[in-house]
Amino acid sequence: MPEPDDEEVQPVLRTLLVAAVALAIAGSAQGATGDGAKLAAALKANMASLYKRKAPDHAITKVTCVLPAMATVGHCKAYFTIVSQQAKGFYSVTASIDRTTGGVRWKETKVTCVDSKTGAQVLGC
Repeated sequence: MPEPDDEEVQPVLRTLLVAAVALAIAGSAQGATGDGAKLAAALKANMASLYKRKAPDHAITKVTCVLPAMATVGHCKAYFTIVSQQAKGFYSVTASIDRTTGGVRWKETKVTCVDSKTGAQVLGC
């Protein structure tokens, strides 16, 4: 069995590493463009509107989503700040999109919140 230090194995390992990095970059870029970006934009508008009415000190600052091609359910992170608590964090969100109407339904699955100055976890955000 060849060892990783063998001269013949080094180019193969290097090629595999480059391919793995390229796949990782392509997978992460999917959330930033295409369907993931469209879902993120629709979700941000929806969440910002809701929080503006229900909790005016919550500001949704950024939303990122991963939505596989032709899927209707995506996983998102909605980043926020809470001025009154000097806190920031993100909501983990499961969102579904109706591809015929563009309507978005979403549900928060988890919240992560920290003090914006110290980084200490804040409970009850």
